Amino acid sequence: SVPFTQRVSLNLMAGTMDDRNRDLLNTMIGYNRAGAANLMFRIAPNVLLSIEAMQIRTNYLNGGTTRNPRYDLSLAYQF
Repeated sequence: SVPFTQRVSLNLMAGTMDDRNRDLLNTMIGYNRAGAANLMFRIAPNVLLSIEAMQIRTNYLNGGTTRNPRYDLSLAYQF
């Protein structure tokens, strides 16, 4: 998390899931990798607005790769 001001912060995340390939069948997933960035705005003392972009890359053992982008907009009320 990187706070720009008291009201705005940037959050970054990344991760991977990689199984041992010799334990899997040819049609199974070799690994998944994910990365995301989230920008949070505190628009009131107890109200947050968040914008997030995420991408998950899936690599199959038979050679295929898929990319799954995801975009979110959230409004949260803390009480």
